[in-house]
This record gives sequence, C-alpha cells and structure tokens, in this order.
Amino acid sequence: MRKIFKLLIFIIIVVLIISFIKNFINSRKPYYIELELSSINEDFINLKDFPISPFLEQEETFPTLILKLYKIKDDSKFKLLILNLTNYNFNWEQTYELRKIINEIKKKREVICYSNSYNQKSYYLASACSKIYMANGSILEIPGIYTEILFYKELFDSLKIDIFPIQFEEYKSALEVLTRKEPSSFYKEQIEKVLNFHYNELKNVLIERGIKNPDSLINIGFFYSDDAKKLSLIDDIKYPDEFSEYKKNLRKGSLPEIKEFSNKKIAIIGAEGTITNEDYYNPFDKSRTIGKNFAKLLEKIRKDKSIKAVLIRLNSPGGSSLMSDIISREIKLLSKEKEVVISMGRVCASGCYYISAYSNKIFSEPFTITGSIGVIFAKVSTDEFYRKKLFINPYILKKGEHSDVFSSRKLSEIEKEGMRNLVYKIYEDFIKVVSEGRRMSIDSIRKLAKGKIYLGEEAYKFGIVDTIGGFLDALNYLKKKYKDVSFEFYSRELNIDLNLFSLGLIDKFLFLEPLFLFGDFVKP
Repeated sequence: MRKIFKLLIFIIIVVLIISFIKNFINSRKPYYIELELSSINEDFINLKDFPISPFLEQEETFPTLILKLYKIKDDSKFKLLILNLTNYNFNWEQTYELRKIINEIKKKREVICYSNSYNQKSYYLASACSKIYMANGSILEIPGIYTEILFYKELFDSLKIDIFPIQFEEYKSALEVLTRKEPSSFYKEQIEKVLNFHYNELKNVLIERGIKNPDSLINIGFFYSDDAKKLSLIDDIKYPDEFSEYKKNLRKGSLPEIKEFSNKKIAIIGAEGTITNEDYYNPFDKSRTIGKNFAKLLEKIRKDKSIKAVLIRLNSPGGSSLMSDIISREIKLLSKEKEVVISMGRVCASGCYYISAYSNKIFSEPFTITGSIGVIFAKVSTDEFYRKKLFINPYILKKGEHSDVFSSRKLSEIEKEGMRNLVYKIYEDFIKVVSEGRRMSIDSIRKLAKGKIYLGEEAYKFGIVDTIGGFLDALNYLKKKYKDVSFEFYSRELNIDLNLFSLGLIDKFLFLEPLFLFGDFVKP
C-alpha cells in the first residue's frame, strides 16, 4: 500500500513538472489577442457591493481597456490584434481615443478589424487597422451624419399642458423641444457645428483610404461587400475562421492585469451619467447617475495622505444645479491639497463643466462636447389637462400666497418674474465659479457662456480646457510629474436601481417634478 502511495505521489510530481514546463515554454511563444468590442462605460462599478452581484457580470471600463492595450503595445511577444466590431457601440470620444492607441499598436504588429457589417462609427475605428475585413453579403454604411429632433409643442398644446420655460441664455436651448415647433437659429447653429465636425472627420478617414472624392461616395452611402472591396473601402471579404494564416505559430493570449503597487498613489475615479441627488446604477441598461456619494468619495480621497494626485474621468450632460455645486466645492477643496486632473469623455457640459472648473488641469479630445455654461428651468401647468382631458378637478387648499407655486396651476406674472430672478442668480453663480476656477475674468466668461457648447479644439482655443488629449494622456501627464507612484481605481457607493424605465427619467419626461437644471438633452 505504501509503495502504491509513493508511486502516486511520484506521478503527480512528474505531471506537475511537465505541466509547468509546458506552460513556461508556451508563455515564451508569441501570441495574439482577439477582442469583441460592443459598448463600454467610463466608471468602475464594484459589483461586490450589490446584493444581487452573483447574477451580474463585472464590466470592463474604458479606462481599464485603454490601459491594458497601452501596457501590451511594447510587448515583443505580442504579434497580432484582432478586433470584432460587429456589435460595436463605443461613443465617439472613446472611438477617437481607441483609434489613437490602435495606430500606436500597428506600428509594430498587425491589427485586423472584422465586422458582419460596418456603420460610420465602427468604420471610423476600423480605418486605423492594418486590414479591414467584412462578411460576404454584408453592408458598409457611410451615408453621412444626421440627427432627428422631436418637438412636442403641438402635442402639449393639444393636451392643454402649458410649459413656462426659463433659459440663460439664448444658446441654452434644451427646453426648445417642449416649447417650439422647430429649433431656433441658436439651437440649429450648435447642432450644425457638431454635424459638420463629424462629417469632416468621416471625409478625412476616406481620404486616408485613398478616396479622392469622399463627398460623392458619402452621397451613395450604402455599399454591398463586393462593392466596398472594389472601391478599396475594405481590404477583403473574410470570416473570422479564415484568419488562421495570421494566427499561424501564435498562441491565444489575453489582456494583462494592470495592478500597480506603491506607497504613493494616483487615484483614478470615473463618474458617468446625469448629476442628481443620489448615485444609482441600473443593471438593465447599465446607466448610472452622479450624486452625493461621489462628493463623499472626493472627501475621502482628500483625507488619504497616500494619494498624491487625482485623475477624474467625467462623462455627463449635467443635471442638478445644487448637486453640481456640492461636488464642485469638494473638487475645489481637493485641488488645494492634491493635483486634480479632469479627463473629459464624450460629453462634459453644463453641470459637468461646473464641477470641472476648480480642477488644476482639464484634458479633452476633439470629439468632446463641453461648455454649455447656463441654466434651464421649466414649470409645467397641468390644470387644464386635468380638467378638460382627464375630467379631473384639482382643488387647492393652501396657507401662504405662493405655497402652491409647483401645483398644477399656472404661475402668476409676479411668480414668473421671481423665478426668472432666482434662475438668473444661479446663472451668475455658475459664471463666478468658472471665472474663479479657470482664472479668467467675469466678462470673458460671460462672452463664452450663454449656454453655448464647444467641441474640444474650440474649447482649447478659448481656454475652457487646458490640453487636447484623452484619458491616457492625462494619466501619463501625472505619472511623468509624480515619480514612483502607482495608480489605483476608486469607486463610489451606488444604489441598485431595478427600474426598467431607466432611473426614473420617465417621471421627468412626464414633468411630475419641476426641472431646475444645468443639464442639456445631449446624448453621449
């Protein structure tokens, strides 16, 4: 019995040694990485904090993906990157920054992009790859850029719903969809600026592919796979299982871990979503909000002596004026003790710009939408809607002349004027915060304000941001400045929200509460 036991031990040891040798030899072989890219968020969600976490999958975030790709770009054993873009849905700023890292990677190895079909965003990314492939019988779409805006004034008029809007100033046009039948000249000017930028970027990638007349190609718009190949929009028609020639003598690898260890740290925080009172995460649509727990996290980081600098990645259209001010104050306090750098995502406008103003340095990419220094307010009166459409008769009992100002009735002229004065004071505070934080005069900020949005390059030109660059550029700036430091991701506490209608936004659309916001209706 003892001999059998010794024999078993010997066999196990031999198997372990052989396995170790095989793994060691395999680890020395060149490798390829294959990624399927769909959608991705900016901020890290610690699923361990949620009671239902066993049923949720931990998400990759955009900052971690970029860092992993950056880490392997100089690995001599890394020989091939394959990107499946069939379900690609990164936002435009993420796509731009990812395209930059792909251009770096392909200097030393092959990068292959594949998709069952391409839309303009996935093709914009694929244009940076060494080879572009698509499936037979699929379609490549590059018909140009458009947006369709729905205006609800006639609907509300027919329902006897009255909306009293206040906006500071003329470019703060988010409420126009509720109060007009078509956009004002100010609204159209801003939308056309964004459309023109996107269109020109699309033309540039076609010119890089050797297309001499990109406008005529865009006007055709849709290309069957055979035609796309003939026009040199793609390199060939292939399926993923036909990439074996590229994978020959390569093992399949995976993206590396990005943990670093040091007594001194750069804290990395992500924050994405509308700015509200509470911090919510909805596992159904992956949406989240930015609230008081984000402010608490900033306070915690401020008191941590091991943290030397802070990098905050923001992607938000704005939101609550009160919560924007609370978070802004925390960043102001934090920036006095540690260097605070903001990396703007696709959108960091209105309330998001408000909370960025006191940071020490702001990075934005050309695709970033920022600015929108202004305030909106709307009072919705549903009294006639109740009486004439629903046959419900509201009856108000009150103590105090204006106690029912947010009931279903219309505002009086005195109340309207009072609201205008109140909103104007919030707007003036916004201008003062930006003036102080950016160290620019009140007059210069007032000229740049008016609710106007700015794309990255324009924002840099006017001093609204400090540097053109993405998340990786911001992190490298800090790592170069602070030697012998590691970076660590921090996440705020989030409340789980199981609302299928996404964080109660349906309530706001139905105007069950007054809007008193810095925010804009801008989709990231």
